[in-house]
Amino acid sequence: MDMVRITHTWMLAGLHLVDNTDHNLYLGTSASEILHFVQIPPDPTEPFGKPSYILASRLPPYYATPSASERPGVQQILLLPRINKACILCNWTVTFYSLPELSPVFGNTQVPNCNWIGGVDLNSAQSVSEPEPGVQSVTVLLSLNKRIRVVKIGEDARSLRV
Repeated sequence: MDMVRITHTWMLAGLHLVDNTDHNLYLGTSASEILHFVQIPPDPTEPFGKPSYILASRLPPYYATPSASERPGVQQILLLPRINKACILCNWTVTFYSLPELSPVFGNTQVPNCNWIGGVDLNSAQSVSEPEPGVQSVTVLLSLNKRIRVVKIGEDARSLRV
């Protein structure tokens, strides 16, 4: 993916991370916002045309107010394209959204006191593939302050006992 030049006067906050899937680009900022850009294909009449991106939405993810005054902003974006969901870690709180538009799912469920989300094998061809009709769920790990929670995400999110 080529570097994307994005110039907006309101983007004074630092960009923490970038993730993309299926012509959608998601940027997490230190100002606790997700910026969702959609790729516009290049003009076919230009031989060396490059795609451009337009801002589709600007989302402040839900989060529990941390007890400390430190608010690191968006810490992690975990895209799950096989089930059209995303997990976002913002200010130590995980929330869940649908892809590509980032609509809240699971009744705005929030998991506070989380330090990391993951567990999906990103090297597996299956975990980065397009949505599959037979795939109903994906299992992710949430590293909470005192334990690791295993969550199965599909049409609903369920905590699993391990």
